[in-house]
Amino acid sequence: MITKNSIWMFVILISFNCSNPGENRDTSTRRPEYFNEFTVGDVQYNQKVEFPKYGMGTYKSYVLLLEPYKGIHLTNEFSDDQSEIFWDFPGITESTITENRLTFQMMKDVFTIDVSDVDAPKLISKVTTNTVDLNSLSPYKLNGSFECVDPSKGYIKNWIVEDVFDPKCWK
Repeated sequence: MITKNSIWMFVILISFNCSNPGENRDTSTRRPEYFNEFTVGDVQYNQKVEFPKYGMGTYKSYVLLLEPYKGIHLTNEFSDDQSEIFWDFPGITESTITENRLTFQMMKDVFTIDVSDVDAPKLISKVTTNTVDLNSLSPYKLNGSFECVDPSKGYIKNWIVEDVFDPKCWK
């Protein structure tokens, strides 16, 4: 009898954990904000490092800190609150840097940027692939429901908190 009740409790708990909590109602959650064309933004100096920040390693004499969806800070140390140089790369969430080239993917496009002159990064190439980076299609560190990404609207610029009716995506 105890085993039978335990199994039913397990089934009930699983059904609650697998349901979308925003189903059929407004839910305060995140929805993507889009932009159409990627361009290398202005290089800015002495910018405040906002959180969350992710250390990407070093380049020349700088420590690189990624500010998701905003750009990359070049600082003296990982703990710096202000960067010497900020590369404005809207939509960037992950990247690699090798031999003066920064490479990252947004949706189906892979971008390569020449960063040999830290004061003037230049777009080298944009290559369209047939795959989408699934990690870029959901908000950072969110467990729950959110508005699904529509790739036809462009690249994800950021995730904003809003009331969304019946969000279909969740993690």
